[in-house]
Amino acid sequence: MQLKRVVITGLGGITPLGNSVTEFWNNLIKGVSGAANITRFNAEKFKTRFACEVKGFNLDDYFDKKEARKLDAYSQYGIAASVQAVADSGIAGDSIDKNEVGVIWGSGIGGLDTFQTETFAFATSNCIDSLFSNQIGFGIHGALGGELLRSRLGGRDRRPGLPGGGARIPALAHD
Repeated sequence: MQLKRVVITGLGGITPLGNSVTEFWNNLIKGVSGAANITRFNAEKFKTRFACEVKGFNLDDYFDKKEARKLDAYSQYGIAASVQAVADSGIAGDSIDKNEVGVIWGSGIGGLDTFQTETFAFATSNCIDSLFSNQIGFGIHGALGGELLRSRLGGRDRRPGLPGGGARIPALAHD
């Protein structure tokens, strides 16, 4: 069995501790907490009212308005972090063999904003057809994010929409 090399050439991050690797790392070593009061929805009825939300993320730095509307927040964050990673790597678009570059998209759980919106729309509608169209829309968000990233950066979308999150990604890249 011949082992293949996996090379991580660049880093990016959209996190509760910062919207770049430098900001994340500086806050991490200072012991800054990413937890704060929930702002994305009204948490008044919940016992727990804090979470580790991404703060200060500027969509305009990465997307036009039409593109942003098609993506759930987790896809937006993943694509933005990937764009940062490519910039960090120093890889220029024409200087690489795009057949040797791949995108591996992973999310432990994502698309919950879309799931909640679509489920509420179904629950308040009188049309049974809305359940099926909405669930299909929810299911493609991960694949759409992977495809959009692939098309922006070039190369192949090796395994879009992988469950299990980032911890499995280096092992999957090796395969």
